[in-house]
Amino acid sequence: MVLLIGLLIIPAVLFIILKLNKSETRKTIRVLLNLSLVLISLSYLILAFGLNVEPFTFVIQDASDYFIYSALIFVFSPFLWIILYHYCRKLFRNIRVQKNAKIKSVREYIYWRDDLNKITPSTIMFTSMMDIDMRRCLAATVLKLQLTGHVEEVNNELRCTGEDESQLLESEQMVLKLVRESRINEKQYKKLVEKETTDNKYIRKNSGGVFLKLLKILIALITPVVLIGSSFELDSYVHNNHKYWVLDNVRYVKINNHEAVENLYYNEIRDMEDYRHSYDSDGNIHYSYNLVRADKLIYSYVLMVRALHIVNTFALAFSVLSVFVALFSIIEQVKFFNKNYKRTMKGYKLLNEAYALKNYLKDFSLIRERTMEEVVIWEYYLVYAIILDINVKVEDKIIEEYLRNAEFYIWDSQEKASQRSGL
Repeated sequence: MVLLIGLLIIPAVLFIILKLNKSETRKTIRVLLNLSLVLISLSYLILAFGLNVEPFTFVIQDASDYFIYSALIFVFSPFLWIILYHYCRKLFRNIRVQKNAKIKSVREYIYWRDDLNKITPSTIMFTSMMDIDMRRCLAATVLKLQLTGHVEEVNNELRCTGEDESQLLESEQMVLKLVRESRINEKQYKKLVEKETTDNKYIRKNSGGVFLKLLKILIALITPVVLIGSSFELDSYVHNNHKYWVLDNVRYVKINNHEAVENLYYNEIRDMEDYRHSYDSDGNIHYSYNLVRADKLIYSYVLMVRALHIVNTFALAFSVLSVFVALFSIIEQVKFFNKNYKRTMKGYKLLNEAYALKNYLKDFSLIRERTMEEVVIWEYYLVYAIILDINVKVEDKIIEEYLRNAEFYIWDSQEKASQRSGL
């Protein structure tokens, strides 16, 4: 019966996962769908333990049994494998840069556009390279400032329009200063871009020297070993001292402490039937005062044992989870060992969107096949064609001219600045 219920759940689970994979699904809906997957999984586990029928017939005696039998339920439940695969795949995609990321639909295309429009080209470049290519970064930023109306082209020269600059970032204001004065402090500009990128939590400092980084790797290796060892020690203690006894299909807590037996008998016991009891041939009743029913949580000793078993269950599960956390931490440290920064999850998400757009732009040469909406906003995407270093081949001569001129004027300004500074 339990397996049949599990099979019937599969279509619902697949529908939820497909909905989650659609980019147009709103964030609030995503949260609710993720919660529903978690609730489905937990509800099925509780159901399997509650019904206690074949093939999931369990005799729970200690905390490790919950852990072992939960794994057994998982093995025989296809929909739980589907959910695990979904979340592992999602995590893997989030912690790496997908250079082959694709935009699959117009809606997804609009989603990436709106998302990236809130971020400066310099931030995308620094998140990607952990450095700045001044030529491409300035070209893309000036082009974007033209699209926002802060810069205009008059008689083959770039000029500031006087548009309100209060909402611009400091790095963007420095680029406007380049347009006005034909000069820019490269070192100061890079520091500003670095600060803006870290402030927005796309990257974070990879602090410490070689020794500290090696120490972090060592700690990541030792931590799961300590946690697993501690959890097994706790499980051994619970098993030897607070084991559940199942007698005649009734679960009891065995009290090994004489003082606890006396305290229960004199101060807490409400019903003698709560003790393990039996009858002899003469009809006399005999009580085992060191065995009390495990479902009687009104007794402090029973409540303490139940809490101990719950803690033990979570400790075992957390120790296994710590292995995966440690592996992720070690990979991160090794990957960015020689770099001063490392990407955050938010940074990886940004780059995956940027690469999806990059691959989309590479295919944009078939402009006649594009929709009117895509053609109209093509100038906007030239910003990212520059920042993502794409050799875009477009038949439209005006677009090619626009891109070439934008780069030329910026570098004409930079060359003048170099000449004035005597460099």
